Amino acid sequence: MRVVSLESAGYASNSYLILQDTAKEFAVVDPSIDPGAAEPYLRDGWKLKYVLLTHGHFDHIGALRQVKEFTGAQIAIHE
Repeated sequence: MRVVSLESAGYASNSYLILQDTAKEFAVVDPSIDPGAAEPYLRDGWKLKYVLLTHGHFDHIGALRQVKEFTGAQIAIHE
C-alpha cells in the first residue's frame, strides 16, 4: 500500500490517493483535487473503491460530485 499526496490548486489543502498495488484499487481522501488527477490510474485499469471525507468543507469536497459520477465509488464520512 502507498499514499500519494496531491496539492490542491488554489487552496491550501491536500488530497490523498491510497493505492493498493496488488489489487489495483484505490481510495481518494478529501477530493478537493481536480477530478482528473486520478485519471491516469483509472486509464491504467485501477478501480476507485472509496472516497473518504474527513469533513465537509468546500475545500475538501470540491470534486466529490464529479468523482462519484465518473467512478461510482462509495462515499464515506463520519456523522
